[in-house]
Amino acid sequence: MQKALDRFQDLSGSPDQDVLLKELLETREDLEEILTAKQKQEDHLRQRERELTALKGALKEEVSSHDKELDRVRQQYQQDMEQLRRNMEDVSQDQASLEAERQKVNSLVRTLQTELQESQEEATHWKEVSQRNKEELRSVKQELMQVKVEREEFEEDLKESR
Repeated sequence: MQKALDRFQDLSGSPDQDVLLKELLETREDLEEILTAKQKQEDHLRQRERELTALKGALKEEVSSHDKELDRVRQQYQQDMEQLRRNMEDVSQDQASLEAERQKVNSLVRTLQTELQESQEEATHWKEVSQRNKEELRSVKQELMQVKVEREEFEEDLKESR
């Protein structure tokens, strides 16, 4: 750049001075456009990184919520099974109340089976949601890597154009 300025000063009063001045202005405009494009790419990259961070946080929160719900269901299931065991001990002591207790147990088992089925369906749902989120996260990571590669190529091109 300094050499170009020195040549420009040496050519003062020369007809080539206008040509050099025009080239210098065009080069400056090109450089400003390149810098603006670079800034836009960096802004886009930062935005994608923020989106990725937010998505990652949401995924962690969703997985945590799912884990808590599964723990609650397991505890409830264990409590229900313990209650069932105690009920069965009581039933064996009194033959007359056996039929009533059997009906209660059957009802409880059906309820537990329903809850278990619902829990399994919910677990399947959350696994699917988690898988979709992982795929989306993977896709966003790929896009981020592509943007980084493009940015590096752009920076290389910028360095070469200087």
